[in-house]
Amino acid sequence: MDGPGLASIAVGVDVHLPQFDAAAWLQLTVLIGTLILCGIASAAETALTSVSRIKLKNLVEEGDPLAIQIEKLLSEPNTFLSTILVVNSVAVIVASSMATVLALRFSETWGELLATILISLVVLIFCEITPKTAAVQSPLRWARALVRPVRAAAWLLHPFVVSLSVITSLFVRMMGGQIKHKGPFVTEEELRLLVTVGEEEGVLEEEETEMIHSIFEFADTTAR
Repeated sequence: MDGPGLASIAVGVDVHLPQFDAAAWLQLTVLIGTLILCGIASAAETALTSVSRIKLKNLVEEGDPLAIQIEKLLSEPNTFLSTILVVNSVAVIVASSMATVLALRFSETWGELLATILISLVVLIFCEITPKTAAVQSPLRWARALVRPVRAAAWLLHPFVVSLSVITSLFVRMMGGQIKHKGPFVTEEELRLLVTVGEEEGVLEEEETEMIHSIFEFADTTAR
């Protein structure tokens, strides 16, 4: 098809190639920056909530400074989760706005729809699935890398996060829930796994393993 034919199709669907001025480049830079920020927030959330408490405890006892910071952060789950939520939400909103503005440069008719589709795919693949998958495979390494940025963000957003936490706690209590400010350092699942691994490696005898598991079963039965 010749040039005029392609041009007529472009006009028919209201698509044109805009001139990228300084404002457009700034919008593109903000878009990329907020998408990266969104990915970092997703990775931080997954890493901090998936990190092994046992490994973390050993590092804390050894005096590892980053592990100590991670432990302090995990001691206030509402604070760091609210911080990550705020950062992630703001990043997605700004990225969506920038994508829409840029898409409208290409088509005033289809710009918003195009931006919605593209930004949804990009956020889902590159800002959610990919960083979360990477973080869950090496949670401690990612937690060590991101604990300082998360603590810095928590400090900067402290007034807003505190207000958000108070409102959230109020609604949770209204619905009959309870606020847990600090969870157990080692969960029952982790203890069961340790017992199983200990038996496989010969650290525990079969009778000892059965006795420990029976204690868990007795506790569960009593709780019911």
